Amino acid sequence: MKVGFEVLSLEKFWDFSLKFYPLDSNQSDFLRLQDEANLNVNQCLLFFFLIEHRFMLSTQQCSALNMAIEESEQATEQLRRKRKLLGETNKSSQQYREALEAEVASERTQQKALVDCLKTFEQLEYVDVDTSEKVITDYLLACMNHLALARNQKTDEEFGQSIFECIEVCTRRLVTSYLVAKPFVSASSS
Repeated sequence: MKVGFEVLSLEKFWDFSLKFYPLDSNQSDFLRLQDEANLNVNQCLLFFFLIEHRFMLSTQQCSALNMAIEESEQATEQLRRKRKLLGETNKSSQQYREALEAEVASERTQQKALVDCLKTFEQLEYVDVDTSEKVITDYLLACMNHLALARNQKTDEEFGQSIFECIEVCTRRLVTSYLVAKPFVSASSS
């Protein structure tokens, strides 16, 4: 196993996600990134998980991760649509709970695909010092803008300023939340 990659297990990533996703306005920011910018929530969570362990990805690695989840993303999206449709009538029904469980299982499968892909990389950029809010924000904005353009198959001009603004606003709030919650999240992901 490559040096440092042992911290990048599915269990640790899942545990981190379960703790970070529901904090403050994180869930609504991640869902806004998903709905308005067509970003994958698990990929966004992975960026924060990697920062937690002082790793950063290149744009080529971001693209490889994007390809690694293409199939599972379609299945997850179908399950999400089904769950939302069932939730419109009765969120306490057995069918809704089963749809939610299936969606969560699909999300976990997607996270496994991301971790498996990470482990194929020759190396990850390791940041040896604590990173500042500006460094984290700039890095995440670059990753998310790159992915949004690739996932939507558009140029900067075609994409629209409102999408970039959405990405920027949500990312800045998520970074602030991460930095505030870092002692709590770090203690549980070691």
